[in-house]
Amino acid sequence: MVFSSMRKHMKWIIVFVALTFAVTLVYVGAQLPSSNGRAATSVATVNGTPISQNEFLDNLQQALVYQENVYGPVRPTQMTAFKSQILDQMITSLVVIQAAQRNHIRVSGAELDKAYQDFAKSFSDPAQLQQFLATRNLTKSRVRDLLKQKLMAEKMLEQVKGQAKVSDAEVARAYEQVQARHILIAIPKGPDGDKTAKAEAEKLVQQLRSGADFAALAKQYSADPGTKDKGGELGYFGRGQMDPAFEKVAFSLPVKAISDPVKTRFGYHIIQVEARKEAKGPEFDKAKAQLRQQLLQTKQNEILQNWLQEEERKAKISIEDPQLAAFRDFAQGKYDQAIQLYQQALKDRGQDAYVLSDLAQAYQRKGDIAQAIKYMQEAAKLADGDPILQLSLGDLYQAQKQDAKAVAAYEKASQLDARDFYLHLTLATRFQALKRPDLAQKEQDRVAAIQKEYQDQLAQQEKAAQQNAAPQNPPSQNAGRSTGQKAGAQTSGSGQPAPASSQPAPSRP
Repeated sequence: MVFSSMRKHMKWIIVFVALTFAVTLVYVGAQLPSSNGRAATSVATVNGTPISQNEFLDNLQQALVYQENVYGPVRPTQMTAFKSQILDQMITSLVVIQAAQRNHIRVSGAELDKAYQDFAKSFSDPAQLQQFLATRNLTKSRVRDLLKQKLMAEKMLEQVKGQAKVSDAEVARAYEQVQARHILIAIPKGPDGDKTAKAEAEKLVQQLRSGADFAALAKQYSADPGTKDKGGELGYFGRGQMDPAFEKVAFSLPVKAISDPVKTRFGYHIIQVEARKEAKGPEFDKAKAQLRQQLLQTKQNEILQNWLQEEERKAKISIEDPQLAAFRDFAQGKYDQAIQLYQQALKDRGQDAYVLSDLAQAYQRKGDIAQAIKYMQEAAKLADGDPILQLSLGDLYQAQKQDAKAVAAYEKASQLDARDFYLHLTLATRFQALKRPDLAQKEQDRVAAIQKEYQDQLAQQEKAAQQNAAPQNPPSQNAGRSTGQKAGAQTSGSGQPAPASSQPAPSRP
């Protein structure tokens, strides 16, 4: 089938430039030819070059298949954001290609031949390759053009990354660590709060310099819940991990010395450095090559990000689809402009539940909750089977203190989807806030039931996998995994994250 073939060869379809920013992989979609029977209107232009509706829809379709295969389906309420992300990736790809052309980046015939051979080898035989090209309305010549663009973009990005340099001094600074402890004095509210906290910190400094036990004073006075019971111990840390003011003192303070009070956004700190890890000796010699590479990658990512931001800032980018243009304005806090564009989108395509939902959110951000409720009511009526619209409507009612209506909307949301773990977890929280512990408990019971059902399925599948495994063969790496399990963390359509397994650690200074 086409979809299974698309999934298998996704890297050749969607990803033609991969830019790594820190830990984030940004995929930029390849522009594909127009499909027969679709209007060739443009969704956006970049420096006068159009991104056609056909190209956009092709990329969107492929991205949706990939998303569903890896993470699960995109909810209708999330579709505008998803479309905007795909368009942004296409814009970025075009910006990079145009930069490569301006910088006269060249691709040799031999390089292009090798790239096409690698592409062809990803298929089991020539017939499968031809079938794939036919289903995508692609020719060998067009694929070579796309691969040429891909290679040009990669060379452009490598040229930008080549500006990154790491000095020996930077490697040494990155290796250095200090082991320290601290006492934090929080600043109380009121006009004299800062003065009071500083005076208390100065008093403790004098006691410590006179021989008082640091750990005992930390346990008695420190406002840092994560370290006070450990005598203020922070352990070893490197540069860039602490508040800049705290770090500056910690890395300059002599071992065992007591600092003067150091003010950060957390309050006043008293610091004592207990030991240092310096950039010398065999351990440093062993670690510095890997550390240099890590620093280089970080610098390259920063340079790439800054370069791309500047290229996109200089580019003349026009979003011609009113809904996507509205979403971009919304993301930038331009709510009045977003409202006008969403209204235009409604004129262009008629009453669309999810354009209405987006419009309601724009009014909500603007602070006009009455108008937000009006449009969210229309959206929920048009798509009366969508629980997320009911959840959003309930949130708006709750913001207006219309608690009875909020409860009704939340109850309907619960009834519309009995198996969404994150939806029911969110609803439990909402009912608690509305002081309806009876309804909150029902949602918590649903959450527990969904968890149990999922765990039972995993146990059954693991048992079946063990029973079916041949004795002479090693167990499959996928044994015990649910065939329906999606990789990666999910959030509900309401934006609620998955529950953490434990409470987060206290913030470091």
